[in-house]
Amino acid sequence: MGKYAKLCSKDKEIINNSKAWVKRFGEVETGQCIVTNKGKIIKNDGCYFMFHAIAPVYSDITKDSCIMLLKQSVVTCLETAQTLGLDSISLPLFSHDDDFGFPTKHAIEA
Repeated sequence: MGKYAKLCSKDKEIINNSKAWVKRFGEVETGQCIVTNKGKIIKNDGCYFMFHAIAPVYSDITKDSCIMLLKQSVVTCLETAQTLGLDSISLPLFSHDDDFGFPTKHAIEA
């Protein structure tokens, strides 16, 4: 799990909001995202939302499919931000850590 994800996983508000969203609307498909409030861990007053992008786990067997789904995760976040009328959004490098196994090169390209 990436450093930022580990930090956020300690924020009970973010965890509870995510669980409540899934309980209300159901599981989120790979390549999609959900939006909740920012929780308490993020101190930036200009940050209002937390985007939870569902990125794929990398596999050499399905490399092309994984890259496509990762790109879809990014696009879905950008489209959702536009729908919310946001002027800007900050996205970390998705799926590049040990849990998801994406080679950094492919994650950057997505």
